[in-house]
Amino acid sequence: DQIKVYKAILDATQEVQKYLRYHSVHLVASKNAFGKLQSDIDLAADDIIFKHLSASGVAFGAASEEKPKFNSINENGSYFVTFDPIDGSSVIDCNFSVGSIFGIWKTKDLEGKTGRDLVGAALAIYGTRTTICIFNAQNNKVEELTLMKIGSKEKWIVSNPHVTLATQAKLFSISSKGIYDNPSLWKIYE
Repeated sequence: DQIKVYKAILDATQEVQKYLRYHSVHLVASKNAFGKLQSDIDLAADDIIFKHLSASGVAFGAASEEKPKFNSINENGSYFVTFDPIDGSSVIDCNFSVGSIFGIWKTKDLEGKTGRDLVGAALAIYGTRTTICIFNAQNNKVEELTLMKIGSKEKWIVSNPHVTLATQAKLFSISSKGIYDNPSLWKIYE
């Protein structure tokens, strides 16, 4: 059944990337529960993800940055999915990459649960290409998939079967690159 949750996430990610490609960002007159101004992109992506989780038939409930309270999906489901539909929506109109973040729990109640109780997770990146990193519980590895157009259809292709992090890294994001060009910026990160 966890495969069905991942399938819903992949399908939602594919639909969100199409939506992002052909829509511009507009702030709406509402804030989410965390006080952040919402955009139409945040709300559309939220609706798309909830739609696909509902269609999976195995998600019991979900909570998102836009709807942080329990949202019942299917009383017979056994998974609870938490997500941020668009992480970075404040920079999307600059054409920076943004993402969607997902946590998958095999429970109907998150009370007292921590990140160590996750049974799966995914991070989608919408940029010049669309990728998603997924924890594969069968082989205990993180895999990267890339959305590719093959013929007239889009398909998810495994582009890296085992994503790992180096013990040392120099660059974590575009915004931190400036510390190498201007060492005085390092004080901000210390």
